[in-house]
Amino acid sequence: HARSITFKIKKSGAASGVVSSTEDPAFTDCAAAVPVKIQRKTSGGWKAVGSTTTDASGSYSKKIKDKPGKYRAKAPKVALNAGVDICSADTSPARTHKH
Repeated sequence: HARSITFKIKKSGAASGVVSSTEDPAFTDCAAAVPVKIQRKTSGGWKAVGSTTTDASGSYSKKIKDKPGKYRAKAPKVALNAGVDICSADTSPARTHKH
């Protein structure tokens, strides 16, 4: 099942977004209780700086350290219903955080 993830970050370091099914009709099981990793771009690549889980509607939020740089959110591939349903992985576009 295809899905997408959005990402935004406030000046305070509050990261948030939504994981949603991109299918019609939406397969909502791919949006609820999804593990989300917040990542920051470093010289060595993308480093995890926080993790959280989406609520029943697919929304998530996480307070991270207020450091300038590029950030993104990532939802991993997940198998549901004994592997019958596979929710695809998705990565949000990167956002630049400034003070």
